[in-house]
Amino acid sequence: MAGAPSVWGRIRAPEASASKAPVAPEDACRICLDSVPASVRFRPCGHRMCYSCVEKNRARNIFLADKGVKCPFCRRFIEEYVATDGGSAEALALLQDANKAAAAAAAARNPLADQKSPRSAQDMCWAYSDTQWRCLPCRTLNPYSEEACSQCSRRKQDSIVPPPPPRGKDLSRYDTSDFVAVCKAQYHPNLNGIFLEAGVPMSCGKVSGTEESIALALRKGGHLKLVHAINSIAGGGHIKELSRHFFGNYTLQDLLEACEKIREVARQGSKYGLDQDLVDGLLRNGGSFGVLYCEVLDGLAESVMHPQAGYVVQKVVSLCTLEELLGVFARMLPHAQDITCDPKGAHVMLRMVEKLNIYCEGDENGNAQSALNKLCGFFYQDPLWCTNIANTLLGSKVLIESLCGALPKYNGLRVGSLLASVAGDLVYNQFGLNTIMELLSLEKPSASDILRDLVCSIALSLQGSFGMHAANETLPTQTLVSLLIERLTEEGEKDWVLDIVKELISKGDVLMNSGKGFNLLSAALASEALPVQAVDEGLTNLETRGCNVVELEDTLEYLRVQRPPCQNPRGLPSSVLTPILKSRVECGFQIPPPPPPPPREVVTPRNPVGEGVRGPSSPIGEDTQGHTKQSVGLQAQDSWTDNGYPKGLPTPPAPTPYEEESLGSNRVCYQLPDNLCSPAGSVESDTESAPAKLGSLAISSEVNNLCTPLDRLLGPGFSTGRRELGSTAPETSKPWVDNYSSNAGVRLQSVPEEQQTNEISWSGQNPFSQGDQWSWSCRNCSYQHQGVEAELLLCANCFALKGSVPNSAV
Repeated sequence: MAGAPSVWGRIRAPEASASKAPVAPEDACRICLDSVPASVRFRPCGHRMCYSCVEKNRARNIFLADKGVKCPFCRRFIEEYVATDGGSAEALALLQDANKAAAAAAAARNPLADQKSPRSAQDMCWAYSDTQWRCLPCRTLNPYSEEACSQCSRRKQDSIVPPPPPRGKDLSRYDTSDFVAVCKAQYHPNLNGIFLEAGVPMSCGKVSGTEESIALALRKGGHLKLVHAINSIAGGGHIKELSRHFFGNYTLQDLLEACEKIREVARQGSKYGLDQDLVDGLLRNGGSFGVLYCEVLDGLAESVMHPQAGYVVQKVVSLCTLEELLGVFARMLPHAQDITCDPKGAHVMLRMVEKLNIYCEGDENGNAQSALNKLCGFFYQDPLWCTNIANTLLGSKVLIESLCGALPKYNGLRVGSLLASVAGDLVYNQFGLNTIMELLSLEKPSASDILRDLVCSIALSLQGSFGMHAANETLPTQTLVSLLIERLTEEGEKDWVLDIVKELISKGDVLMNSGKGFNLLSAALASEALPVQAVDEGLTNLETRGCNVVELEDTLEYLRVQRPPCQNPRGLPSSVLTPILKSRVECGFQIPPPPPPPPREVVTPRNPVGEGVRGPSSPIGEDTQGHTKQSVGLQAQDSWTDNGYPKGLPTPPAPTPYEEESLGSNRVCYQLPDNLCSPAGSVESDTESAPAKLGSLAISSEVNNLCTPLDRLLGPGFSTGRRELGSTAPETSKPWVDNYSSNAGVRLQSVPEEQQTNEISWSGQNPFSQGDQWSWSCRNCSYQHQGVEAELLLCANCFALKGSVPNSAV
């Protein structure tokens, strides 16, 4: 067949030899990607190409200064071209000329005629064995007398490659030392034959092979040599030695991948017609993969942080089953902090956490999620370390992946709440900022309410600094503010969006002069969560600051058409319960009693001596004319009960509990003593295993203190951390008695004095105490008053006067 002349002045034989028959993907040429077989094999690397690509490759290298043609896949010199399909006369003539040129190039590279041309990097390293030795990791030449590399300080025995056994030696006669030697060779050329016989040939330095080819090799017993090689190097610490070797760790990774491919086919033995005894032998105790897995598991904590062995552990994590992965997790958990702080170990930890997250989706028993929950609990033991690791590149990814997989379990909640509470500090670090942005981007249907409350907690932590972050050009905090507004809009948190927009408007004169700031302000004002009145007020405020709002108004008109609809809020406004406090209350934790009230002045009504509301035992003194003296300072405490209420006035009734369906989620706004809560959103959970219940809070009769007002729960004078929108200082809680209606005092004065004395002399029980509570029934409506309501002098249902003596303790 005629053809075009090539660069060599000869007829192009490759095109003439191209076959029209279909070619299998593994036999096709990997360069031209056409239906042309790769009919030429290179030596010593073993890669293949078609005739046309061989000719083009030689044409590109003819004028280079390296005096030889290199393989385009591994960049090793080609010493010989071998035709695998016989080929035509023209093709064979082409290869004959190529072999002559390769032999001449090899002689030019080695001018000494009596010295053998090096075939691989191993031979090149040992060419200096008389005077010097080369460290393979850093490629540094060192004197032979030195026992460590002068550049990287690696030991000599770990940095050089021993000479492999002769190529002609049969693998069946190899002993353990021979197998260890060939495993330390680059590209392990002496083992490629057993990979090929097992149906998993090496292609471009990677293990390949289809399930059909592996099944065919298993029926022929082609895997036996591979199993023999693995059993030979198992035991005696050889796996540990190979995993720490520069080239040996790559050989172990190839062996692990080949064994996993064989094991995967064995699991589908019935599909490919494999004998049941053969399948049982391949899967017993994990097969050959299980042998390597057990060897790698020994000394895992050290291997994880080793520069080379860490790659072997990553390969094991990526290939093992859930049960095997839990075994790796159990070995790594006690050293989780050291591993996460190590640059090499953090990669392994991240790979393991990502694999556990994958198994969480189909794990019915929840073992993978429980493992991530334990990991989060281990991280939370040291909150300061957890905060510091969030400021690192890989450590932050480990934390986010761990809490994402653990949610809605309790320890995942704690880590998320911790990160949200310190968001104001993390945003000043590049990686800490990425941590907060990843936390804002999390999506998980089973923990949607938890994630919503964590978003609100981040907003609470950043409150007051949104304008500063929006104007910052150094760090991408503008992206953080924009992402936070979008997420709050999606969650229907209109109050938070309005609060952030007000802070942005306060920095409007700065943002209007910046391109990114202008886009952020425009997107914030165009949010669906903002009412029209708030937008008009914001534009008016910007005009008073001297800003040109004409362009801004045009941008708002364009953005309003494209903005997504805002969802309705899924919870009530902020209340008194925090995530950690909710969870502990659900587990039976009792809220501590409020602190004693502060000293204050008390003015009592004028009454005859020994009479009136206070009764004969009133500690307030009176003068001879019947006027009441005012008690100041600590003396005023005598007129207050232990529960923080003035003596002589009825205890305020507790609010009627809502039904569970009508009560939304209550979110965090303050902190209780002893680290009982953090500025996170409403989250509740079982302590260890039960998922957090987030949609609503069921207030049962056993937890009466959940119905108490915020001021009474925290005590008089307690200041909440939540500020009202637009305010500059936090509000101070007022005592409950200040808000109590004066009608109760009028009604109380109409009660007979003897009855008042009998009833008030009974000291009310602490509503938060663990002891027995008193109860009484209303004669009018038969309503039973228990717990906190037992202290009322008026019926909580019909407001009738208490007319019966307290019953026995409940």
